[in-house]
Amino acid sequence: MPTNEIPKSEWKNFFHDFSRFHRGWILTVEIFSRDFGAQHETREIPFEGIIAELSQNGHSSLELIMGESAKNHLTHTITAPTHVRYESEGQSEVIQIESQDGVTTLLSFHRASLPDRVTIGMLKELL
Repeated sequence: MPTNEIPKSEWKNFFHDFSRFHRGWILTVEIFSRDFGAQHETREIPFEGIIAELSQNGHSSLELIMGESAKNHLTHTITAPTHVRYESEGQSEVIQIESQDGVTTLLSFHRASLPDRVTIGMLKELL
């Protein structure tokens, strides 16, 4: 999987376009830090979007929004991001975000899969 570094000057456009095309994909968030090791923040949750709040004074942040509906949204903030890397292979995509404090956030995406077949019971639940 080739890794592409996204320059900071392109973060706003990159995350805007990525969010538009990947809304509803399934997301797993992992956090890696020297102090706590590897931690799962979320597993298999629908992705809503990422908003880049960039500042010239060093107070930049990335807001990760996820969840099934506006009522159930979760937000994860990454403060002082320094590097954003993107990888894509087949049906999965990964964004790696490093922050100034040495924490790395790994966002793993894959398309939501549809059931192999729809049953009458499933249809009744939807109606």
